[in-house]
Amino acid sequence: MRFVGRAARARYRKEQIERLTEEITQVEEALAREEEAKKAAEARIDELEAHLRQFPEDDDLREVWRQLEATRANLSQLNQRVERLVETSKQLDRELRTKKQEVDEATKDIALEKDWYVYKKAKETMTEYCQDLLNLRHLHDRKQNTNERLTELNERLEELNDEVDELKGEYNVESGELNGIHLNIEQLENQLASAGVKDLREEIQHVQTRLRDIRKELEDKKQDVPAKRVHAENGQQAIEDKERAIRFIRQLRDLWRTTVDKEWKRGFVFDKEGPQDFESLVTETKKQFGTLVKEQNASALERQLSTQFYEQQTDLMEYRMKDYPLSETLPEELEEYRSEHEQTMLETWKMKSERRVIELFMRGQYVSPYTVATYVKEEEERQQDILNEADKELYEEILFKSVGMKLRSRIRRAEMWTKEMNSIMGNRNISSGLTFSIKWKPRTAESEDEMDTRDLVHHLKQDAQLLKDEDLERITTHFRSKITRAKQHIQEVGDGETLLQVLKEVLDYRKWFSFKIYFQRTNEPVRELTDHHFYKFSGGEKALAMYIPLFTACYSRYQEASAEAPYIISLDEAFAGVDENNIREMFEVVEQLGFNYIMNSQVLWGDYDTVPSLSIYELLRAKNADYVTTIRYRWNGVKLSMNTPEPVEV
Repeated sequence: MRFVGRAARARYRKEQIERLTEEITQVEEALAREEEAKKAAEARIDELEAHLRQFPEDDDLREVWRQLEATRANLSQLNQRVERLVETSKQLDRELRTKKQEVDEATKDIALEKDWYVYKKAKETMTEYCQDLLNLRHLHDRKQNTNERLTELNERLEELNDEVDELKGEYNVESGELNGIHLNIEQLENQLASAGVKDLREEIQHVQTRLRDIRKELEDKKQDVPAKRVHAENGQQAIEDKERAIRFIRQLRDLWRTTVDKEWKRGFVFDKEGPQDFESLVTETKKQFGTLVKEQNASALERQLSTQFYEQQTDLMEYRMKDYPLSETLPEELEEYRSEHEQTMLETWKMKSERRVIELFMRGQYVSPYTVATYVKEEEERQQDILNEADKELYEEILFKSVGMKLRSRIRRAEMWTKEMNSIMGNRNISSGLTFSIKWKPRTAESEDEMDTRDLVHHLKQDAQLLKDEDLERITTHFRSKITRAKQHIQEVGDGETLLQVLKEVLDYRKWFSFKIYFQRTNEPVRELTDHHFYKFSGGEKALAMYIPLFTACYSRYQEASAEAPYIISLDEAFAGVDENNIREMFEVVEQLGFNYIMNSQVLWGDYDTVPSLSIYELLRAKNADYVTTIRYRWNGVKLSMNTPEPVEV
């Protein structure tokens, strides 16, 4: 036995002590672990109690829930209001576009900004123009009357000069006669000594009478001479006044010509390639700006200039724009003219010759806006050339590498999909002998800068390194034109689309093609399925024409799925309006394609011999009931039976 002997007992005690010591150690370790678990549990309990104390009361939760429901109701009302406002905005936008179209149609021949204030000013300007035209007519009539009066005065002056000459001739004649009389008197006195006295007296009386008559006539002539001299002096003064007016007009004309010539040389209106002489300048100015001068006065143009100056000042901050007046000095030879009419014409010249000069600082000096515009245009053209080259590289990178690979892949897949659909539709065994097919036809170019889809796809399928430079240029021009037209359409419609959306729209290869459906009867040629042919079909043939391409397209897409994927389709009001025989054929097509389908209908059951198996549910709802009862049926290809549930033991 193991307890026989002292040594054995001591060894046994030692073994028991060691075993018990080891068990005590294990128990102590287990106790320590339990103590740690207890402390962790107590800490967790404290933490949970703290969370419980922080958890809101039921009343608070109910209040929060009530506020949440009220917020949801307000949000729903706000959404409805937003929808109404959006609809109202769309309606107002449509009305605004209609009004804009009407205004554009009514003002298409009027070169004015479409603004009420501009048209109001144009109306006021037109009224002022009519008044000025009337005043001009009056001035023209006065000028003609003055010219006629001047002509009459010149003619009268010539008549007065002729009369003076006549009076001088008469005076000379009378003086000759007087000298003759004196000579006769001397002769008579000489004859007195030799002749008789009576005859001498009679002769003397006759001579005296004649002498009185001559003196009287001479006095009358002398009285007429001052009046005629005054008349002649007045005519001479009128001639001097007219000569002065003509001299003034000529000097003023030269001044206007000098002023216009200075304005021409500033290059604000015409550049170096414009009119080369003064007459051409006048003709071209009337041709280009005559309408503008008639329709808008200087004040309106100046207001527009001020508006544009302050609007563009922020954008042109780097050019440090400045605006200052510039006026011409009146020549000294014109300062002597002081009459009211002359001063009015000179004031008009001063007002018209004054101008506002706007200059921009560029390259260390102030230059005219036209110089800056020319520089900016040249810089823009240079940048555009750089951008065109960059666009070309970008299009090459996109169309022939990253995006181009996807486009080519999807176009090839679409072509294969079209062939698969035609193969599937051609293999359908339809009792009426009607078959269908589709064609994926490329669209033609919409503008001269664009390419036909056939040519575009042909180039995209090729290696980019093998394409010619002109081919790359054509492709770049094509997509640039597409993007430009898309941007213009967005600006006109105002949809707010981004450039990324525009690029997606342009690169959507599905819009490069159009699908055409064709049909063929037995022993007849293939025809395109147009509305004319479609409406000649029977009801069943119309259903086949609608459903077979649709089912075939779904089947073709499902071919890309894995082998385990179900071919699920769902039809609402399936085959409505199709007769029983054609519904049977439609189910046959669905079964041949292997679809898993869900259909609902008010009259359709699906118990046709072309359907090998089908689960059917009939939904029943009592009047005003808040539940729906289902009755399950099973079609096994031969018989329709009701599936009754097995009784359940209670």
